[in-house]
Amino acid sequence: MKEQPLFAFLDRWQPAAAREAGDVERMVYHDPPSALIRSRKWLEGIVGWLLKEEGVVDVYENLAERTRALKREGIITEPIFDAMEQLRLEGNKAAHQSGYGTVEESLRAHRHLYQLAVWWTEVYGSADFQAPPYRHPPVNRGVDTAEIERVISRALNEKLDSMESMLNRHREPATATAVQTAEPKTVTDSSSFSLTRYLQEQGLEWIDKRAAGGTLWVVGGWELNKVLFPLKERKIYFRFTPKGGRATQRKPAWYLLNKASKDI
Repeated sequence: MKEQPLFAFLDRWQPAAAREAGDVERMVYHDPPSALIRSRKWLEGIVGWLLKEEGVVDVYENLAERTRALKREGIITEPIFDAMEQLRLEGNKAAHQSGYGTVEESLRAHRHLYQLAVWWTEVYGSADFQAPPYRHPPVNRGVDTAEIERVISRALNEKLDSMESMLNRHREPATATAVQTAEPKTVTDSSSFSLTRYLQEQGLEWIDKRAAGGTLWVVGGWELNKVLFPLKERKIYFRFTPKGGRATQRKPAWYLLNKASKDI
């Protein structure tokens, strides 16, 4: 079976953005400067969409001001802002500095493109979306494959070194008590699953308005995706909104999509 393009998931609800991302992918190896410039153009589209979708009046003069406005309004998180900044700055350099742009830089932009496309779809797309694993663009004929392999290998080694450094900073010697501690409960621990019990076990704050015809809210930011996305296995879907609702006093929160079900 032919492997689907990396950005096929985007094509299901944002076909124009998927086509543009596919164009960038085809330029990564043979025309890095153009890949950087087109990545910035892709970013302009998603930022404009976010401003409109979230009801933010666009009175800003440039892309930098627009991305900062999204961050200031709480619509994007710090990591998403950082990825946007990288695409913006690298695209600017490629557009204004002759010869700027290497394969390593275009591969990095491709990774940011994937990160933003996944976040965009997780927050605004289909509730049952499962992100495909990241993969590098396929190497076209006529490209120096040995050099590409060296670049990818160097990037992977840097990532592994960074992860090892982070683990070493947080690693503590195991103790007898730690060994005997039970594993954290997961969503599949019990056949008689209770959503509110699960939220309680995770130490989350929630507000249940289902009895009054509303929905269940979990108060917290985007970082709760690590706790709430595993619930998709049970067809329990939450959607994040940075502005929350009246029930959360406009604090960032997640709301339950299948709110009609009071049995979970």
